[in-house]
Parts: sequence; C-alpha cells; structure tokens
Amino acid sequence: MRAVTFVKAKNPHWPCSICPQQREVVDGNGNTVLDADGNPKVTSYAVVREFRLFNIQQCEGLPEAFSQPVVMVDDPIAAAEQVARQSAVTIIHRRQNRAYYSPGRDCIIMPHPEQFTSREDYYGTLLHELTHATGHASRLSRDGITAGNHTFGDPTYSFEELVAEMGSAFLCAHVGIQAKLQHDSYIASWLKVLQQDKKAIFRASGLARNACEYLLERAQQPLALSA
Repeated sequence: MRAVTFVKAKNPHWPCSICPQQREVVDGNGNTVLDADGNPKVTSYAVVREFRLFNIQQCEGLPEAFSQPVVMVDDPIAAAEQVARQSAVTIIHRRQNRAYYSPGRDCIIMPHPEQFTSREDYYGTLLHELTHATGHASRLSRDGITAGNHTFGDPTYSFEELVAEMGSAFLCAHVGIQAKLQHDSYIASWLKVLQQDKKAIFRASGLARNACEYLLERAQQPLALSA
C-alpha cells in the first residue's frame, strides 16, 4: 500500500474520501527544538515518532507522481550482480567458508557461489561485504573501516557490522532477494551496542542508507526505499 501523511491528506486540493483507512507507523527522527529565531529545527537526539498514513487510493487530486507504479525488479539475481559488478570492488573467490572485506587490500574474499545453500544467500553475503567496502577511505570513509584493526565484539567492530547487515538488508529488499541474517553471535554483539547506545540504530541506518545509495548510483538503480 502506498500512503501519504495526514498533513498531505488534508491538503484542500487532495481531498480524502470519508473515513479512509488509517495505518500507524513509526519513524526515527530528531527531537524538535527552536532556533534563535524561534523556528523549529531538528537536533541530533533520535526519537521514535508516530504518523498516521492514508491510502493514496482513497485520496483524490494527487500529483501524477503519486500514481506512478512501483517498479519491481524482474531478475533479482541479475540486479544484485549488477550492483556487485558496477561497484568496481575487486572480488576474489576461494575454496573456504569465510567471507570478508579486506580494507588494506580493498578487496572482498568470498567462498565460491556453489558453497552457499542458495544464490540468494551468496548475494546476501556479497552485498553485506560490499556495504563494508563503501567505508573505504576512497569512498564513504567510515570509522569502522578506516580507523585501523578492531577485534570481534568491540563497539566499533560491532557497529560497523550492524551498518553492513542493515545495508545488505536494504539492498536485498531493493533487488528482491530474501537472504538469511548473520549468525547469532553477530546478533548478540549488535544487541550489546544497542543496549549501550540507544541512538546507534538510527546512526547505523543512516550510514547503511548512504552505502546503498553509493552502490546503487553506480549500478544506475535508484534507491526504491523510503527508510
């Protein structure tokens, strides 16, 4: 379902039908404060805010852009391969059970595709590592990649892993792939980060989105998410 907020729906030029269906969603945003001129501005404090959305099929007079169909990917595997190919990141395949990104060599080491249980899992893992690769100093320069060596489970390592897994999730959703989440040990380290820093999820989401936009711009696939 595609929807608009109440502020948009109450526009007199876009009348909404009587008793439209409403759905509640939440979104991460900064707290609203006033600047020196008394105007609202957004601080860096992350909060969860509720919005009521209206089905656009129950609104009239909307701009033509709202009626454009959502573009679906015909071949998810081909779309994922295009993202990988156009990233220009070197990908090396080895007969091993570990996938990782090497910041020093600026390359991704992957098991062979046939070692995975499915093509979807292969590309889900590859998109995770490609998200890591966007943190290289020559690209988006994220601390989790550029700030030297980190050990498994430390805050910087865990935060970068959270960014990479969110980036992989966004990219998989974009191309239409359903891949598995990381191992339980990774999830435990993410939970530790989130327990120590309530705002980490919002920062990680923003960095993951930046990584997705970077990769999809090069693949000429505009990001189809609104997160």
